Amino acid sequence: MFTFVRDNQAMNQVTTQTAHRQMEQLRVKNRRAACRHDLTLPLQFRISDGRIDSAWKGGRMLDMSVGGILIETRGVVPRDSTLELAIEWPGLYHGKPTVRLLVIGSVVRMDDRGAALRILSHEFREVLPAVVHPRRAERKLAVA
Repeated sequence: MFTFVRDNQAMNQVTTQTAHRQMEQLRVKNRRAACRHDLTLPLQFRISDGRIDSAWKGGRMLDMSVGGILIETRGVVPRDSTLELAIEWPGLYHGKPTVRLLVIGSVVRMDDRGAALRILSHEFREVLPAVVHPRRAERKLAVA
C-alpha cells in the first residue's frame, strides 16, 4: 500500500512538471499582452496621409485584440503609415442594429498574412439607412 502511494506521488510530480513545461511553451509561443479574437469581417481602408481624396480600398479583418488588429490587403501597405479603417460591425451595439467601427491605426508589421496595426483610436457610429426622396414629376418644357 505504501509503495502505491509513493508511486502515485511520483506520478503526480511528473504530471505537474509536464503541465508546467506545456504552460511555459504556450507562454513562449504567444507573447501578446491581450487575447486575439478571430473576426473575419470585410472592411474599407485608406492611407491617412492628410489628403482628402485618398481612395478607399477593400480588405478583410482577420483578427483583433484590445490594442491591435490584423488585416488582409491586396497590396502592400507601407510600414509606419497610418490607416483609416471602416468595418461594418455585426449585431447590436447599444440597441442599434447596424453600426460601423471606425479605426485609426499605425502599421507595425507587414508579412504574408497581412498588415498588423496598433490601434490609435476607435469609434462606433450608427449607420443610418439611405434616404430616398421621391422623384418629382419632370416639368414638360415647351419646345420652340
